[in-house]
Amino acid sequence: AVSGRTEYIASQTLFTSRKEPRAGAYPTSRAGQSSAVRNMPVGPVLVSLAVLVVVFVDSCDSAAGFEWREIRIGVWAAKLGLVRPLYDFLAAHGPAINTMNYGAYENGRFRDTAALPPLLSEIDRFPLNLYTLTMPDHSSENAPLQVLEVGSGRGGGIFHLRRAFLQHTFLGLDFSALTVENAVKRFGDYYAVSDAMKLLTSCTKHVVINVESSHCYPVLATFFEGVDRVLVGGGRMGYSDIIPTKEVPARAETIKSSGLTILRRTNITSLVLAGLESEELNIQKYAAVETNYEKIPSWLRLILPKRLFLNFYAVKGSPQHRHFDDGSESYMHFELLGSVNAFK
Repeated sequence: AVSGRTEYIASQTLFTSRKEPRAGAYPTSRAGQSSAVRNMPVGPVLVSLAVLVVVFVDSCDSAAGFEWREIRIGVWAAKLGLVRPLYDFLAAHGPAINTMNYGAYENGRFRDTAALPPLLSEIDRFPLNLYTLTMPDHSSENAPLQVLEVGSGRGGGIFHLRRAFLQHTFLGLDFSALTVENAVKRFGDYYAVSDAMKLLTSCTKHVVINVESSHCYPVLATFFEGVDRVLVGGGRMGYSDIIPTKEVPARAETIKSSGLTILRRTNITSLVLAGLESEELNIQKYAAVETNYEKIPSWLRLILPKRLFLNFYAVKGSPQHRHFDDGSESYMHFELLGSVNAFK
């Protein structure tokens, strides 16, 4: 019988569970992988992992007063140009998941509370709700809009939004070719390879969304300026991400200096925490980590502790969860207006 029991381990509170996860969405054996995945260059991945391990060890040095932080690792990886090979590695060997954000508790805007869309699993429920929350308010109107997601990741968010907003058309961009390849195979031809730092003005849209992705961008000002360029006149952006609480005012200034206008700024940390503290979801997260961790080569497990992946999931009691709980980091949502206040 499958056990749903969990145990809290002291201090960093890692989860243990024998509950089996649902079947994975992506290939887990080399035979089932694409040629692009099998032929992925190893060198950049090893360099990325080595750097992230160094940052991880530094962040966990209690004598220096640091704790593990996803933002810290994301910033370092972005500065060193290592985000792309890291996400290629995750696409080839990471957990079989459809979304890559912490999620938000039900808030009345989620349209699939009773039954999740096909191809998605229960572990996706709160992350999908965060996508619905991130969509600008005017998206619920009947007028058809062209929507662009920058940093579409595994593709589950676009798949969900296409069902929730049938009147709109969607395109997801991600700079990891392997991630895009998997998303196309899983959810259809709604994804393309592109860099958030180099958004093309030819790709104009009425709406741009960005969900828990920008903390890995090397220059945020460049990103927001690019968003303002691709939005048609009066277009809007839905933006949600983790921000160190003391840096929220500076982030708002960066947004405004790009030409975008802040229509609404909301701290949704309480909604994110409510989702992260769901016991059932934590059981599923731990099971996913447990299953996929065993597939990592044994030599790599020696330098990548399991708690690194549990922190990546922000399981309850992990350092990342505590940063939200103690207020040192905030999960912010912005609704932004393009620089011309009328649709072209």
